[in-house]
Amino acid sequence: LPVPHSVVLTAQHELVICPSDEVARIASVARDHAARRAAVSPDTIVEPQLTLAAGELATMMSSEAMQARAGYPAPPQSYRLHAMEDDASHQLFLYVHGEFASEADAQAALDWSLASARQYASEFLVRGAGLSRPLEALTGTRQGNVVDLQTNMTVEEVRRGLGAAALLQMMQQRAQQ
Repeated sequence: LPVPHSVVLTAQHELVICPSDEVARIASVARDHAARRAAVSPDTIVEPQLTLAAGELATMMSSEAMQARAGYPAPPQSYRLHAMEDDASHQLFLYVHGEFASEADAQAALDWSLASARQYASEFLVRGAGLSRPLEALTGTRQGNVVDLQTNMTVEEVRRGLGAAALLQMMQQRAQQ
């Protein structure tokens, strides 16, 4: 993100990702919510419009254009990412919805996303870590200037992915020391 952000734990099972210069305001709102909860019950939902739907693990939305990056087509002007858990199959489903400035930008992003997933899925280390299947399962569609992508992961694939990300982060931190 072009603006420094912070993750603020505002209550048990509740967090807010916000610009770092907004932390004081978010903490103030969290204190207000805590006081309102204390008056009724610790489990009271203070802002029902902000609760997650059944099976919803996370939703991220942005109505601001993403930062352009070398090697990537024009970024979306806005996007939504949903992570949903299916209790019956014990899988995580990821859905990404992006709106682009033009149909050509949307098609280029869709083509790039699917080609990149295929390329990474064929990499030796990705296959060796057992992480190729979610990349191979990635599907996408375009309608006008809108792109929708989706894939799914098993709990074990999520664990492996998080472990690989943690290992990569540790290696990067050590390289900076």
